[in-house]
Amino acid sequence: MRATRSWILVVIVCAFLATTLAFLGASVASYILARDIDRATVELLDNALPSVRELTQADTRLRQLREAATATARTRPPRDVAEVEERWKDLDAAVSAAMATPWYGGELSLYEGQVRPALVELRRALDDFEQHAGAPQGDAAFRATAVSLEGAVNRADAAIESMSKLNNEQAFGAAERIARTRENAARATLYLDIGSTVVALIAALLAIEFARHFERVMRRNVELEAERAQELDLVAQRVAHDLLSPLAAVSLSLGSLQRSHKDEDTARAVQRAQRVLDRSRRMVQGIYAFARSTAQPTREAVTPVRAAVLDAVSALQAVEGPASLTAIVDEFEDVDVKMDRGMLDVVLSNLLSNASKYMANAPDRRITVHASVEPERVHVEVEDTGPGVPPGFADMIFEPYKRAPGTTQPGLGLGLATVKRLVLGHGGAVGVRNATPTGGAIFWFELPRAPQRAPAPEAAAGREGPPRADRLRPRPTG
Repeated sequence: MRATRSWILVVIVCAFLATTLAFLGASVASYILARDIDRATVELLDNALPSVRELTQADTRLRQLREAATATARTRPPRDVAEVEERWKDLDAAVSAAMATPWYGGELSLYEGQVRPALVELRRALDDFEQHAGAPQGDAAFRATAVSLEGAVNRADAAIESMSKLNNEQAFGAAERIARTRENAARATLYLDIGSTVVALIAALLAIEFARHFERVMRRNVELEAERAQELDLVAQRVAHDLLSPLAAVSLSLGSLQRSHKDEDTARAVQRAQRVLDRSRRMVQGIYAFARSTAQPTREAVTPVRAAVLDAVSALQAVEGPASLTAIVDEFEDVDVKMDRGMLDVVLSNLLSNASKYMANAPDRRITVHASVEPERVHVEVEDTGPGVPPGFADMIFEPYKRAPGTTQPGLGLGLATVKRLVLGHGGAVGVRNATPTGGAIFWFELPRAPQRAPAPEAAAGREGPPRADRLRPRPTG
């Protein structure tokens, strides 16, 4: 069962991790693609488009310079070249602004090899043109400078056009990368989303399948528990039935012995034996009645807890001997619980004998019984000084035929299972924990508290009961 739970947990965790990794992969891929888009967009906005804009402006200024020079050449002397000089300044500013943007690969060499020489040539041609601007109309030298200026303007225009073309290509390349990356991002996101959804569905199906498997295992475990409980009830019923006849025979023999021997020592011994026999008969009858009733508690059955605890401890000390075992019963309120006396004797006897059995090699063999009374329940604890419960075994120690690994003490593993069966059948609870820091184990049980009954002193006064609390070793106080 524990291995099945572990496998189910591993599968669910793996499915969850796979789903998480799938969604994380989709997010990372989307982030990488979005970063590529951002990089191309920044390149387009900070380099290509400003360069194209400034180079287009430079081309416009160059055309205006040509128009100004042509207009100046057609006028009669003295010719005003101020307009031509202004257009040159505008051209120079536009080219400087274009060159201030980041360089693309090959753009610097294009500027140094074509644009800059063309602008230097244009400046010289413009200086010659301005120098001969005062020449008379039709002067051959002036016409030569105008023709030279026109050629320089054309070469500068071609150089600027080449650089503008380079930046246009880079701008279109960035735009194409953006479009292509967006398409790839959409496709990758779609595929990753589909993959994540498939993984999530597979994980959900696996979780559902393992949950069903776990449910089947749990159902089967409940069925096995019921079969074991029924088997335990049948065994208990058969054993109890078989023991009742010998107990009756022993009781008759004790009566005959008491009648035939009148001395005081024999009478006391017979009385002690009769008390033990009565207690054994109650236990057997309680188990027999519980087994026959299919694990249903006896109605209206109530038992004083303290009297049952003291009798059980006295019976254990009678077997073990006061010198070899110290038994301490803490003071607690004497109340009744909803359980037949014989069955409560069985519960206490099993817990006390179990504690004694596992303290065989302990240097200090001590059993302490605690009890706490609550409005609705009574909580009883049996603490020993033995080795304690092995780690991980507390959950199964009350199961039938379960014994701790390495156990050498005799037994079949049915005593604690009987305790659990009886207590749970009466609406109670059982458990165990290790005592700290002294070591040992603390077995506990809870039973519903019965309404308080009025005491019957006349009945109690005429009964010669088992040893009371003053015959036990009290817990030191103060």
